[in-house]
Amino acid sequence: MSKEAVFIVIDVGSEMYKEFSHSKGKSRLQVAIDCSILMISQKIFNSKQTYIGLIAFGINDQDKIEYFQEINKPTAEYLKVLQELQ
Repeated sequence: MSKEAVFIVIDVGSEMYKEFSHSKGKSRLQVAIDCSILMISQKIFNSKQTYIGLIAFGINDQDKIEYFQEINKPTAEYLKVLQELQ
């Protein structure tokens, strides 16, 4: 069984709080987080050899990395961290 490593990179700048045109009122950030949560949930239940890391940038509209979750096996904690980015 091969291993897989995935880094999720999310822009959390002010532009991401604008409504996503095809989402029925959700912001761009919410859509990105929802997609990431779905992917991580699938990895938790379907793959024992997946490692996931998380990078968030754009806090205070700066391009520097503001949050970094070390690459590791995905857990419910990753889902909690993603939800807190909203």
